[in-house]
This record gives sequence, structure tokens and C-alpha cells, in this order.
Amino acid sequence: MWCSGRCSSACFRTMPLLTSTLWTSWGTCSAACRQPSSTTECPQGPGPPPCTASGAAQTSAPSRRPRPPQNWTAETIQDMGPFLALFSGDELSSVATKFPDILQQTASEMAGTSPPQEFLWAVFESVRNGSERGPSADPSPGCLGVGAPSSDDIFRLAEANACWAPEALLCMGEDVFLRNVELLGAVRGFGPPQLTALKEKAVQVWDAPSHWREHHILSLGRIALAFNERELGQLGLSAIDTVASLSQQTEWTPGQAKSILRGFLEDSGSRIQDLKSFHLVGLGATLCAMNATEISLIRVSEFRAVVARIGTLVCSTDVLAEFKKKAEAVFGNPAEWSSSVLQELGTIAAGLTKEELRMLDKDLMPYFQPSAIRCLPDEIFKELSAEQIAALGPENAAAVTPAQRRQLGVWQLQSLQRALDGDKPRAWQDAALSARPPRTPLARAPPGVSASGGLWLGCSLPVLMLQLLR
Repeated sequence: MWCSGRCSSACFRTMPLLTSTLWTSWGTCSAACRQPSSTTECPQGPGPPPCTASGAAQTSAPSRRPRPPQNWTAETIQDMGPFLALFSGDELSSVATKFPDILQQTASEMAGTSPPQEFLWAVFESVRNGSERGPSADPSPGCLGVGAPSSDDIFRLAEANACWAPEALLCMGEDVFLRNVELLGAVRGFGPPQLTALKEKAVQVWDAPSHWREHHILSLGRIALAFNERELGQLGLSAIDTVASLSQQTEWTPGQAKSILRGFLEDSGSRIQDLKSFHLVGLGATLCAMNATEISLIRVSEFRAVVARIGTLVCSTDVLAEFKKKAEAVFGNPAEWSSSVLQELGTIAAGLTKEELRMLDKDLMPYFQPSAIRCLPDEIFKELSAEQIAALGPENAAAVTPAQRRQLGVWQLQSLQRALDGDKPRAWQDAALSARPPRTPLARAPPGVSASGGLWLGCSLPVLMLQLLR
């Protein structure tokens, strides 16, 4: 199906996310695509878009009865791509039976995302049924008869590795773990029991955390989340690159983040006031574990250099309030902040008090980052006036959380809906028009000559010469 790429993209834009409709739409689009033309296009519009040849009359595709996925061709299944994740378990089972390689390829292309559980299980069963696995090579008594993953399994499963039972992960061979620890550390779907099993496997292979080298820590990924505060304190964290690899994870508890921060300061012999801008960037999410005294010790010049990066962190309200105080040392009183300052501060702007928030001009509201809107405490957000809420803009209005919304009054909710719709109150439009400076002519035109600025500049000299010759 030589034009399947164009038709598939058009069909995906228009068809509902229901597999029964997918069957009908895909059959129609595929049939239309088979019309031979070198200039085939897929026009926009509602309904299944047929392909039309340039310069020829549009022909409607023959009506087709919906066909279930098991009757689709390999090319059609491959063109579906990530839409396979929308299929039901039974539909995925039929795809896995007929086209296991395509299903597994789709899963590998979706690495780093969070596909539905049914999709992951279909991929997992497909790989498990197609691989020859013997009993675990781990000599531990608890591993007898356990089907442990192989390197090939782990590579083909991608995010579907999240379906392994903790005991299977704990019983994998040491060589398998060493080859695939980074792949396993990147799986987003692992829960605490699976991460704990992988941590215990790492201890089996590499000995106690106190003996680990930097490259061991760098390869852990999300597996490090299973370490408790004491175990994190045993890691060698003198290098900021090592800490930066840990701070890429955003699921640390406050206690874990504090252990990482303390470990870096102790192992490197640094003090808060000695930290450079690149240290602050490397510490990342662990900065959220700082207290008010520690934040006050950060040098203003170093903070200023990375304020936009710190503004991407989602810290507690108290920590954001302290970072806001540090921002005042850079940008001055919040009442004087400009739109560019609000944009640069990001989540730090969520540390504003209700009094400071009320003082902000409504025209600044669209310049809040959506992440800052989400971080505003409910009791602070409700202090916004109806005019301020209406001026948020669609993106910021969409960032309002259900808890924040529940705190709003009737007029505020109406303003929020106007912001979502992108409406601008008429009074503001009139004010904007009245504030526009009047246009003044560049020069007075001679009688009978247009006073248009552009025309007058280009014609003034010839007109004057004609008048002098009369």
C-alpha cells in the first residue's frame, strides 16, 4: 500500500478512539489508497478521508464491513503504530498471535511512555510465549523453577518489562543483570516491589553500596528509588555528575532527597555558600530538601544564573516560598516584577503570598508558567480576583487543579471558564483601544492631495513643483 503513510496520518486525525470505528475507517482509507495515482493526497475533513488524484474527480471508496484486527494485513497493523495501545485485551491477543514481531516493535518504539496495562501484558505474553527460557541460573533455593528473564527478553519487552514478577527479577542471572541494568533502570512502570528486587540483585552482584563506584550509581536509573535513607548515605556522592544522575528522578521522598544532598556536601567537603551554579543544576530535585536557612546561604549571583532551571522544580510550598525570597534579592519587590520575570521564575512564582498575588496586575497573569499555577496552594489561589482569573489564558486555566477549582466562588468559576474559552472581556478590549496612541500625520498635505503618510512622502516634491509652475 504505497500511499499508506499519508492515508494513515489523515485517518488517525479524524477517527474516534474506538476500535470498532478504527476498523471501518482503516478499511475505507486503505481501499481508497490503492487507487493508482502519482499525486495522491488525503484531504482534510470529517469522516474517513479518501485519497483523491490530482486533476481527477473525487471517487468515493467502496463501502466495507468492519473487519476485526485478525483479518488485517501486516502492513495495516504496522501503520497503526501506537494506536495498537487502544485495543482491548482480546484484540491485542489476536494481533500478538498473528503479528508478534510488529507488536513487539511497536512496544520498543513506545519506550519511555506509560502504555495501558492491557497492551503491556499482550506484549509480555507475546515475548514470553516466543522465547525459550530454561529455569533460572541463580543457585538460590527460592529461584528453583522460576522463569527468569533473559537479555533477549529484556531488550524486546522494553516498557513491558514492568510485567515481570519481583521474584523473576531477583532470580535473573548476574550476567543478564550486568548487561541490562540500564535498560531495567529506565522502565517507568516498575513498582516498589520490583524496584526493591532489582536493588537486592544489585547488592548481590556489586556487594554493599558502600563499595560501589561511580559507574554503578550512574547505571541505576529508577532502581535507586528503592534505596532507603541509610543506604543512600552509604553511596559515594563526591562527584556532582553522580548526584545529577540521581536527581533526574523526581519520585524521591523528602528524607531520601535530604540524604542525597547531605551525602554530596559531606563527601565533597562543600558548604551551601560554596555551591556554584553548575552544582545547583546538578543537585536538581534534591534542592527541594533544603530548609530556609540553607536556601538563604545560596549566593545570589549563582542563584541568578540558574533561576530558570530551579523554576522547573516541583517543591513544597514552604521551599518555593524561600526560593521566592531569594528571587526578591535578584528581581526586587514582586509588585515590580515584569512578565519576563514571571516566565523565568516558573514554579518559584507559586511561593508568592496571597497579598503579593493580589497586587499583581491582571495583564501579568498569562505569563505565569502552567506549572506555577498547579503549585499554588488552594487557599492562595482562591484569593485571585475574578479579573485576574479571567486573564490567565487558556493554557494556565487548563492547569488549574480540581482542588483549586473547588475553592472558587461563582464569579471566579465564570471567569475561569472565560479564560479556558480564550475570551477577553469587552471592557478590557475597549480599554486597550482607548489606550492606543492617536496617529498624527507626518506633514500637512496641500489642498486636494491625500494626506496618506506613505503617499505624501513619495509625492510631496512633484506636487510642490507643479504648484510653483502654475
